[in-house]
Amino acid sequence: MNLNSELQTLTTENTMLKQQLLNTQFTKESFEGNDRKVLSMTGLPSYMALMALFGIIQPHMSEGLMSTLSAFQKIVLVLMKVRLSKSVQDLAYRFGV
Repeated sequence: MNLNSELQTLTTENTMLKQQLLNTQFTKESFEGNDRKVLSMTGLPSYMALMALFGIIQPHMSEGLMSTLSAFQKIVLVLMKVRLSKSVQDLAYRFGV
């Protein structure tokens, strides 16, 4: 295998791994353009609906000094709790807190 083809293989693998990682996260970027993920995780019909709700709620949220979650992640966590009826323990593992 020559260096160019090895570079191409590694670049492709890197891109795939980045996408897989993004799919497991709960960030704005991970939901953007993925209405199926938004619907299945939050019950909202689209990314635009999620962002509209975020825009309404976010100004009224307080930021804790020790918070490891962004305001967006906190809203998604609450929506997932309501939509999926997940345990607090499960959500803590999913969000890494």
